Amino acid sequence: MDFEGIRGWLIDVEGTLVVDKSYEPVPGAVEWTASLDEMGTPWAILTNNTTMTRSEMGESLRKSGFALEDRQIIGCQGRAVQILHEHGSPECWVLGSDSLMRTLEAGGLGCFDLVREAPGEEDIPRALVLGWMENPDARLLSRAVELLQRPLVSFVTLHANRLFRNGGRLEPGLGAWAAALEYASAREAIVAGKPSLDLFRAGARALQLRPEEICMVGDDPQADLAPATELGMKTVFVLSGKYGDTGVLKRLPTEFRPEFVAGSVAELVEVGS
Repeated sequence: MDFEGIRGWLIDVEGTLVVDKSYEPVPGAVEWTASLDEMGTPWAILTNNTTMTRSEMGESLRKSGFALEDRQIIGCQGRAVQILHEHGSPECWVLGSDSLMRTLEAGGLGCFDLVREAPGEEDIPRALVLGWMENPDARLLSRAVELLQRPLVSFVTLHANRLFRNGGRLEPGLGAWAAALEYASAREAIVAGKPSLDLFRAGARALQLRPEEICMVGDDPQADLAPATELGMKTVFVLSGKYGDTGVLKRLPTEFRPEFVAGSVAELVEVGS
C-alpha cells in the first residue's frame, strides 16, 4: 500500500489496538502508536464502546501502555449527546449501561432508566437511546417497542455493529438488537457511532485533516472501513480481531475493499507519513 499523503490515523480499539474487552494490547500496538507520536503524526481513536465513559476508556488504554489523552477518543456516546441536543430532546429513556447514563447526564440531558421503570401513559415523549446490555430480555425489548409506538419519541442507537468478539467467539452486536427494534416498531434508528459517516467526519475534525489525508485502521470492514472509504480515506484491514482471514471482504463491493490487509498493526510500525 502507498501511504504517501497520509498525515494522520483513525484507529479502532477492540480487535485492533487491544485483543478484546480484557484490554490486553495486540502485540506491537503500543509500539506502533508510540512510533506515530515520535514522528509527530496525529492519531485518534474511533470507538463504538458503549460500556465505558470517555475518561474510563482513556484510563484503561493508558493502563495497557498506550500514551494518549482523552481528547483523542472519538466515541459514539459523545455523538449521541450531540444528536439528542440537535433533535431538541433534552430528556431520554435509556436502555443501556450506567456509563452511558453518566455520559448523557454529563452532557446536560435528563435520563430515565428503561430497565428500572416502564414509561407511564402521561410521561412526556422523549427519545429512546439504545446502548449495550448483557442478555436483554423480552420484557425490556417490549418496553422499548411500546415506547417507540409514540410518534414523538425519536430512536437513537449508539452504533450498528453486527458482531463483536467476546471471549474468543463472535456474538450478535448492538446493531442486531437495533435492527430487531426497527423491524418490530417500523421505526428507523438514528445511528450515533460507526458506521455513521458523521462519526468519521468528527474524527477528521479532531485530527484537523481532510479525509484524503487520513488512514482508518480496523477489524470490521463494514463498520470501520467502508464508511471511511466512502469519505475518501485510505483503509487498513487487520486480522487480529473479529475475522482471522479475508473471506469477509467478499461481502463488500470492490470499491469499498481496503487498500491493505495486515495481520495486525505491528506490521505498520515502520510506516511513515
